[in-house]
Amino acid sequence: MLVVLGHAVDGSRLHDLIYSFHMPLFFFAAGCVFPGERSGAGFRALFRQRIQVHVRYYVWFSLIGIAYFMLVKHLGPDRRALDELLVNRSISLLTASASFSWPGLAPEVTVWPVALWFFPALVWCLSAWALVLRCRVPVLAGMALGVWSIGWWVLEAGGLPWSLDAAALAFPFVVVGGIFQRGALLVPPPSQAVRAVALAVLCSGLALIWHLSAALLPFTPRALELLRLFGFAAVVMPLAVLLAGMRWAPWSARIVHTLSRSALLVFPFHIIVFSIVDNLVRRLHGLEHGLAYGEPAGVVLRVGVSFLVLVPAHALWFGRRAARCAPAA
Repeated sequence: MLVVLGHAVDGSRLHDLIYSFHMPLFFFAAGCVFPGERSGAGFRALFRQRIQVHVRYYVWFSLIGIAYFMLVKHLGPDRRALDELLVNRSISLLTASASFSWPGLAPEVTVWPVALWFFPALVWCLSAWALVLRCRVPVLAGMALGVWSIGWWVLEAGGLPWSLDAAALAFPFVVVGGIFQRGALLVPPPSQAVRAVALAVLCSGLALIWHLSAALLPFTPRALELLRLFGFAAVVMPLAVLLAGMRWAPWSARIVHTLSRSALLVFPFHIIVFSIVDNLVRRLHGLEHGLAYGEPAGVVLRVGVSFLVLVPAHALWFGRRAARCAPAA
């Protein structure tokens, strides 16, 4: 939900606030839900069962998105040649990075498949975590700091293909999520007093990030990474403390389950939904300004349509797939 809202309010202070912690939260959650030591499986089994699937998702969703944007660019006002678009998108598919440009064949910045950089970053992060998850916490902390330092240095060197630079910067958050899953950070579950302190830190952190987002703009890449570290400490960890050990009502648990499962389609395809909505809004004479990108009504429209279309689409797609794969009674 934060990803979709962040894209819908691009250029605003709310966008800066969300971007200060939403991707650290994403990778922290990836570390929390990775089976790790609980499964007792080795690296090969974990890679086959839980990691390599992200490569397939990256390829599938990239090909669908590339086909859509090639069609829009070719038939739209730009009238770009198909061969030029094919080279452009193919290079983007191979680099799989929002920061790296292929030497000598640097394409213009494209929305697809750059928007899917988190899939290859997840592959790198979870592969590294699967290799070291049985190490002691101090060793893990040292590794995470060392990997993050490499990513920090690469920021000024032009990035790396297959989102290696992004993965290096994200790996510490996966490590903290994995440690959190072990219970090493919260044993026993926090008391009400600890939850109250966490809530105060969370509110203060959000307010301070909101202020810093106005004071520090425009961000440099390194300034943004430092803000993400601060956002992780001020927002993600207090939020984790607040939620740890809490019991959810059945209705809220069902909503969370539906939204989290549907993220598989919402993450990749909401940008296509935004594009379709933008093209339709331009044809609504008299309403196009109020529903324009970034306007309050336009934000509600794009976010709402994204979830109203993609969540049922996920249920339809995977529901039929599950029915086909189910064994006969």
